[in-house]
Amino acid sequence: MTKPITAQWVTARYDSGDAAQKVVDELVAAGIPREKIKRDEEKNEVSVMTPHTEKPEIEIEEVLKRHDPVELG
Repeated sequence: MTKPITAQWVTARYDSGDAAQKVVDELVAAGIPREKIKRDEEKNEVSVMTPHTEKPEIEIEEVLKRHDPVELG
């Protein structure tokens, strides 16, 4: 029997709201459905639900890292 895949969130925190918004824009442009992305404006955090997206988790993390996160988890 196949073990069910559970979704998890990959979250990155940024120094500014501008950086966080650029990440959201790039993820959407890359084909990640908007409903799979959360942005916390107070904490400058972006979270992306994986693995239930069209892009593999490694590609999502590359986008998150490209914008120099303060923290990635």
